[in-house]
Amino acid sequence: MAQNKTRSGKPTRRRLLKVGGAAALGVLAGAGAFSLLKRPRPNIAFIICDALRADRPGMRGPSGSLTPFLDTVTGRGTVFADCIAPSSWTLPSVAGIMTSRNPVVTGSYYTESYASGATTFAEELRKAGYYTLAVVRNPWLPARTAAGELLPTVVRKGFDYYNVGKVKTADNPLHARGIGQAREFLAFPPAEDATDEVIRVLKAAKARGGRRPFCLYLHYMNTHEPYSPSPADRHVADSAAPIEGVPDHLIYKVLRFRGEKRSRNVLTEEDAPLLARAQALYDAALVSVDAAVARLAAYLEKTGEFENTIFIFTADHGEEFGEHGWFGHSITLYEECLHVPLIVWGPGVPRGARITRLVRGVDIAPGICRLAGVPAAVDFEGEALGFVRGDAGPKEAVACTVAPALPRKLKTVTLALRDAAGSKLILKRPAPGVEGPDVVRLFDLARDPGEQDNLAADAASVAALSSRLRKYVAAAARRPQQEPGRQPDEDAIRRLRSLGYL
Repeated sequence: MAQNKTRSGKPTRRRLLKVGGAAALGVLAGAGAFSLLKRPRPNIAFIICDALRADRPGMRGPSGSLTPFLDTVTGRGTVFADCIAPSSWTLPSVAGIMTSRNPVVTGSYYTESYASGATTFAEELRKAGYYTLAVVRNPWLPARTAAGELLPTVVRKGFDYYNVGKVKTADNPLHARGIGQAREFLAFPPAEDATDEVIRVLKAAKARGGRRPFCLYLHYMNTHEPYSPSPADRHVADSAAPIEGVPDHLIYKVLRFRGEKRSRNVLTEEDAPLLARAQALYDAALVSVDAAVARLAAYLEKTGEFENTIFIFTADHGEEFGEHGWFGHSITLYEECLHVPLIVWGPGVPRGARITRLVRGVDIAPGICRLAGVPAAVDFEGEALGFVRGDAGPKEAVACTVAPALPRKLKTVTLALRDAAGSKLILKRPAPGVEGPDVVRLFDLARDPGEQDNLAADAASVAALSSRLRKYVAAAARRPQQEPGRQPDEDAIRRLRSLGYL
């Protein structure tokens, strides 16, 4: 067996880190300001790691750093340390990122981020001559109507190639106890599978004689429930023992079942072993994603494309592990669900920079256009990512939990507004036609980053932030509305229910 090969014939992780990291060092060491006059347009590799919290990259696990490859490139690219996602679940967040449109709820629970008329960064780059490809492992992107027709979400727009992987399912031994459905998700397609597909598609494009730069959207799912590390990385989860009688892929189901039996959003000490095992699997899954990104970088280095590829690594939302009494994502807007990593590296990107000012997921699309030397769409709401410490950046970020494709399923919707100084308002209100009070929370993140001290008694601050939030809602309400009566099919609803969204 060759020294640097596994039994499958693929390079080992150490080799991937060595090759990819060395390429990053060599390229970034000499990277200057990107200029269309000096070099061709760069390739763009936009990577989403689903449900990844901002505190995980660089964290140390029992076997060392969870992200050794990302650690290598982080020091030689730019880290945006305070990036806020548009939503706490995938569909509105990815739509907001793609279109640079804040998915703020309106009275009819719909925003133009979902409309066929909204523009995506993929469309802008394709118009400029890019070959656009998307390898997505989230089965909810895109959704389908009851008639099997694709909902008019924008996530597919602008791609020459778009493919969604299929999840693995298994019989649920806990179904007889009322926990979950008869068949449940066993795992999403592994990260290495997604990377393999990207490599195959790029090879095929090159074989056809394509000379266009590429724009890649790559969406990994390992860190999403049920947390699916690759077999080679499962040992990383050994820091927390498996739970007798509960398969790893059903831990999140048992946690939700217990919480809902007590009254939704309640976890107790009884749940601590389950929560610890879930976090250990989550961390192991991130190790798998890091290795997959390293392998992609190594392939591009081998083909000579790495030198001219800009990577943007981020997440669509984070994940809650009991910090506010609950687990998972989609129903709260605390920082553990909204604060996501954003790391950019490649030619023209400042080395070793750490930007601490506020940035938003909706700033990524115009940022990609700027990096590619392509004009941003006129209907983008975000500001292009600024790589200079003196840039002012956005004054505030907004987020919401709304699911426009499922308006009849909503009992409440939560909105949040956070300003650049760290004041954050969270407003939970009943859906139209549903009785109930508004619930207001106010936090000073500079003093209380864990959001434990509710300052809602400060009426003046609540009023000021509420006024600014109403402006966003009013602007969203003026956008064109989706035609009524379009609902996902039963399979899509089953999948959402299995993931805890319903």
